[in-house]
Amino acid sequence: MVGKRAELFVFGQLLERCVIPYVPLLDVEGIDATIRLGDGEYREIQVKKAESLKDPRWFQVKNLKSSERLFIICVEPDNTAWIIPSLVFQKYATKSKTGEYDLDLDQKPRGRRDLRKELLSPYRDNWDLLVKSAEDLEDLLAMYESMAAPEEEAVSLEEYKKLAASDV
Repeated sequence: MVGKRAELFVFGQLLERCVIPYVPLLDVEGIDATIRLGDGEYREIQVKKAESLKDPRWFQVKNLKSSERLFIICVEPDNTAWIIPSLVFQKYATKSKTGEYDLDLDQKPRGRRDLRKELLSPYRDNWDLLVKSAEDLEDLLAMYESMAAPEEEAVSLEEYKKLAASDV
């Protein structure tokens, strides 16, 4: 029931933004909803609620099949939502021996100084990510990854713009 409550919260947030969630009759592939964008693109959404109040920022995804279209929306008990592309979720999560992906936002990734919630802060309540075009989303995600990179790997905004322009 807790998971269904989180889904309804997410659907309400989408509807407030005039985004209609298409909900499957059965949850057989881990997709809780699909949304269509105006340009014919679509996004798949999987909603996750923290398993316990003791660990309000620890989310688990079983059988994750990440793709550019799949977003994992992690909902904390206070309804803070983390709108995380599945490829990013997979990168920052820990894979267990059973194949589950665990993302504890209150922990530090191995070899990093910052907590995951700090590294992933651009995804906190960032509902606009769901409706970005694929091209805009790709640029935005590259910028977020650059911001989360260790200082020795970080790229300034000016350097990023130069690199992006040279790719064209």
